[in-house]
Amino acid sequence: MSVRVTDKTAPVISGVSNVIVEAGRAFDVRRGLSAIDGTDGDLTANVAVSGAVDVKKPGVYVLTYTVKDRAGNEGKAVRRITVKDTVKPVLTGVKAKTILWNSRFDAKAGITATDNINGNLTKIIKVSGTVNVKKVGSYNLTYSVTDKSGNTTTAVRKIVVKDHLKPVISGAKSKTIKFKSNFKPLTGVTAKDNVDGTLTKSVKVTGKVNTQRKGVYPLTYTVKDKAGNSAIVKVKITVK
Repeated sequence: MSVRVTDKTAPVISGVSNVIVEAGRAFDVRRGLSAIDGTDGDLTANVAVSGAVDVKKPGVYVLTYTVKDRAGNEGKAVRRITVKDTVKPVLTGVKAKTILWNSRFDAKAGITATDNINGNLTKIIKVSGTVNVKKVGSYNLTYSVTDKSGNTTTAVRKIVVKDHLKPVISGAKSKTIKFKSNFKPLTGVTAKDNVDGTLTKSVKVTGKVNTQRKGVYPLTYTVKDKAGNSAIVKVKITVK
């Protein structure tokens, strides 16, 4: 009498649990995998994998692992791989800047945005806030960009509009006046500024003219705007 022993036990596949993978990072579908059979022993090298994972595209992927022993028993395991993008885009060029009054200013010039998965996102950068180049002061601009996975990056930028132009003094000129005449150094003298407007009342004169004595007298006219820009005009008054 002969006894025939048959193997009806399928190999066991291990190490293929569901996992979450960060988008953009390498993923080995066979890492941690093992397959053991009660009769044939280690069959890890024989495991076949069907399905694929695109680590550059967030989503859920299904992988199927199968292996057979010599008796034809098949072991099978299914796992889900979730590719998730949690990395925010990167904004560059968002730095504080000082610009000149009434100059041209483009809020997006020199600003870029890149994402680990979606690549160049510069065109979809949003800017909130405004800069009035005709008004001296400090302005805040907020930049934001969102990738396809919903990750948002924001940055605040300070823009300072600075007045660099000096006021203009008019009417202060060198001239000759008569001996013992009535001379007032501020008569006919005016001052205007590109930002502050009329500054005539702020004009100061240093030096004195003695109309009772013939000679040449130097006078200096000065005026300063609110931004600290000073205008200076030097003249000579000749008493003759």
